[in-house]
Amino acid sequence: MQQSFFYIKTELILHWGFTVRKYIMSKSRESYLAPPPTTLIGALAYGYAKIRGEPEEKNEMSTAEEIRKNIRSVNIKINTPLIHYADITRIYWYREREKMTEIDAVSIGKTFKGLNLTHDLEVVYVFDKIDDQMMKNYISAALSITRIGGSHGIVSIKKVSYGFAKKIDEHKSATYYSLWTDLLKSEISTPYLRQSVVDYRRNQIGDYSSAIYREMIYFLRLDLMKPEKPIVEIDPSKASFYEIDGGERIVIER
Repeated sequence: MQQSFFYIKTELILHWGFTVRKYIMSKSRESYLAPPPTTLIGALAYGYAKIRGEPEEKNEMSTAEEIRKNIRSVNIKINTPLIHYADITRIYWYREREKMTEIDAVSIGKTFKGLNLTHDLEVVYVFDKIDDQMMKNYISAALSITRIGGSHGIVSIKKVSYGFAKKIDEHKSATYYSLWTDLLKSEISTPYLRQSVVDYRRNQIGDYSSAIYREMIYFLRLDLMKPEKPIVEIDPSKASFYEIDGGERIVIER
């Protein structure tokens, strides 16, 4: 197994929050409380398309899917309280064949950020083997991120750092950053945020109607709405700890 991986860490400031639709086939448009990895890959892809002066989809291949193929891991630290909110929105549409207008109402879910004195999110993108030019392109893309989720989920970049993650030969360590729960060797009883999200290593970006979902744990206390850095034990046959910027550690699946 490769002993180091190139990574980019972005520190993001949410302007108000975001909307990331949770149930694709549901009329109710509930939002995820935390942005899933596929959404964060999409945020990087938007910046990547902009710096290349190309559309986000070209020749039936999305920029997000192009990047996903080079992604080894996406880990996130949440520094801000996150609050669910939904309102009823009236929708109009016109049926051309029947020459009539119809009206319906749907619940539009949003996630708002709470009061926070620092940046709201830290996202670490870890890449498989890529060349120097791709590293430069992805760094530029990270600096060009403008939104998370829908186009109104505006973000500002506070800082971007990068380097090579160093493998740590330990199976128990403290971390702030999200990971798949099936990589844990021992269960965690503390009420941290957990979400069932698309497995970006095993599914293409786009159509998720038959996608594989896995549970991800984010170390944000739901009862206190603050981040914590617990000591976690992982299965060494499935994943390893890696050290990144500032001595922080993340878990990367094999």
